[in-house]
Amino acid sequence: MSRKSFFPYKEAGEALTLKISSQNIELPTSSDGSLLVYEANENDISFAADVGVPLQILNEMYAVHESESPQWETLLVIRSVTSRTRRAERLGSDGFMKYEWKWSKSEMFGEVELQALAVLRDDLPAESASPSYRGQVIAWSPKKRVLFDPPQLPPGAYLETLWVVFSEHQNRWLQSHSDSFFAIDVSSERPRVLLNEGIPGFRPLLESKGSTGSRARGRDATFFLVAHQVWSSLLGDMIFDLRSRVQGEDRALDVEDLDEWENRILLDWAPFLFQGLAAEDALQVLLDKISEGYSKEILVTRLPNAIQERFLTHKGPVGFITDAGA
Repeated sequence: MSRKSFFPYKEAGEALTLKISSQNIELPTSSDGSLLVYEANENDISFAADVGVPLQILNEMYAVHESESPQWETLLVIRSVTSRTRRAERLGSDGFMKYEWKWSKSEMFGEVELQALAVLRDDLPAESASPSYRGQVIAWSPKKRVLFDPPQLPPGAYLETLWVVFSEHQNRWLQSHSDSFFAIDVSSERPRVLLNEGIPGFRPLLESKGSTGSRARGRDATFFLVAHQVWSSLLGDMIFDLRSRVQGEDRALDVEDLDEWENRILLDWAPFLFQGLAAEDALQVLLDKISEGYSKEILVTRLPNAIQERFLTHKGPVGFITDAGA
């Protein structure tokens, strides 16, 4: 079925080009071309967006003559869930356009998505051929990303996460804690995170997709709460368990002492516990420290900081603080 079956107005699809670049410093990029701002030392960074528009295609679609103004215009749409930003900058109707701006790392969070759109002008005259479609998108560019923080992993990354109703579960401990948001199940070979679907509104809140408003702020704060408590409990238990495996023995922990799932989790977390080291080196340092009896230093000092940096949990209350005017 052709695209015309879906659109009552003409559109050109992904016909626009968009390039996002930093002007005052050189930023590294990810495999998909995203700009990695979080790896830069500078706080204030200048950006530029270069947009290309196929004028011949759009003008022919809407029968624009040399003496007439285009029926469309180009917008640069900027969206960010974590920074609670959504705006559209009007660029005009030329074939090549440039837009420049500055962002501060101290003011932006997470991921920012940018996309160029060609839309039918909202000030079309009444005699226009398409006044009822004002504001409709008729062409767009691929989306580009600017990352101010490392991509976040969900609280159940590397773990199985299940929704269950605690009050109806066969486990009596869960039944007696039916008002808890989550629990960690260690009865099977690998730990699982259980989320309590019996709490009214909890699942719809955690799975909501909105980017603004009290619901989004509540979702973000809840996510950070669960992430911090789950990983504090799980990693703390793993560290104490590993220490017990060599306690009383004249040997140090080795990678061979780890189960496959333990190896994968600790290899992923070790660089956050011992920053500046490659994953394999950081894991060996972690195992050496546990063997030498430094479990308390890891749990009390390094682990809380690692979780906060990994999941950016300090940003959970940002929306509420903003609302309070602090």
